[in-house]
Amino acid sequence: MVQDDRFSEYIEKVSAIESQIQRVIVGQKHLIRAGLICLFAGEHLLVVGVPGTGKTKFGMVLAKVIDAQFKRIQGASDLLPRDIVGFPMMIPGTNTWTLKKGPIFTNFLLFDEINRSTPKAKAAILQPMQERLVTLELIEEIKGDQEVSLEDDSFLLPEPFFVIATMNPIDQEGVYPLIEPEKDRFMMKVEVGYPTFEEEKEIVEKQSIEGEENVDTVMSSQEFVEIIQFMKTIYVDSSIVDFATHITKMTRPEENEALQELVKLGASPRASMRLVEAARVSAFLDRRTHVVPRDILSVAHDVLSHRMILVKQPSDRNPSKLIRKLISGVLNEVRGYD
Repeated sequence: MVQDDRFSEYIEKVSAIESQIQRVIVGQKHLIRAGLICLFAGEHLLVVGVPGTGKTKFGMVLAKVIDAQFKRIQGASDLLPRDIVGFPMMIPGTNTWTLKKGPIFTNFLLFDEINRSTPKAKAAILQPMQERLVTLELIEEIKGDQEVSLEDDSFLLPEPFFVIATMNPIDQEGVYPLIEPEKDRFMMKVEVGYPTFEEEKEIVEKQSIEGEENVDTVMSSQEFVEIIQFMKTIYVDSSIVDFATHITKMTRPEENEALQELVKLGASPRASMRLVEAARVSAFLDRRTHVVPRDILSVAHDVLSHRMILVKQPSDRNPSKLIRKLISGVLNEVRGYD
C-alpha cells in the first residue's frame, strides 16, 4: 500500500528533477520521459540517434541533479575490457592484488556508440549491468596469463547504477551490432530525432548565453535509491499483469498469425516483466498510485521494439520502423482486451 505522505514528497522531488532537466535539454520530451522511467525502475536505456541531439548532455544532467558520479566511455574497435572494468594491481608493500577500478564503477555511465566496440568489450559491461557486480570470472579474462590472486572474489558496483548506451543509426562500417541477448539488458530503446526549427534555435541561444550546463542538485543518491524501492509499492492489479502478458504473447508469430511472415522471434517473458515495471513508474509520473492499461500502452513501443527479430531486412533498410508498425498493430488489436 502506498503511503500518501511519501508519495507526495517523492512526486515533488521527481517533478523538480524534470524541471531541472528541461532547463538544459530543449525538446526531446520522449527521451526525458523514457530516461526517467528507466532511471526510477532501476534499469538501463538504449538511445539510437545521430550525434548532436543531446544524448551525452542528458546523461550528465541526470547525474548532476541526483548528486551522483558520471563517467563516459567512447566505443571503439580497440576498446578493451580492462578499459571498462579496470585491471589487477598489486598493493604496494604486500603480495596482495586488488582491482584498479575502471569507469564502470560509477553511478551514471554513458557508453557512446556501443556498437563500435567488439563483442568482448561489450561483454565487459553487459554482464555487470545485469548482476550489478564485477565477478572474478570477468577479471580472469582481463588478466590473461598473469598470475594474480585478488583480495576479493567480486566487486559490487555503486548504488545507484544506471547505463545509457547510444548508437548512431547511420553507421554501417566498423560496427558490431548488438545481438538480441545484449539488447535485452536494456529496459527501453528510444529513437532520438533532430529538433524542430524553434527547438534548434533555442538550443543555439541557450548555448551562447548560458554556456555550460546550469542545473541544481535536487536529491542525494541515497534518496534516489529510496524512490526506486518506493516504486515497487505502486499497485498493479492482476488484470494489468494479464494485459501486459497478453501484449507480449501477441508479438510472437506462433501466437499471432498476422506476424508469421514478418517476425522470426517475438518478445520473451522478460518483456512482460519490463512492461509492468515501466508502467509502475509511468503511473507515478502521472501522479497515480496504481497502474492502468494506458500505462502499459504508453511504454509498450519502447519496451518491445528491440526485443523482436524480423524474418528478413525490409527493402527500405529501416527495420526499426517496420517493427514499430507491427507493434502498433498488436496494440490496436489488444485495446479491447483491457
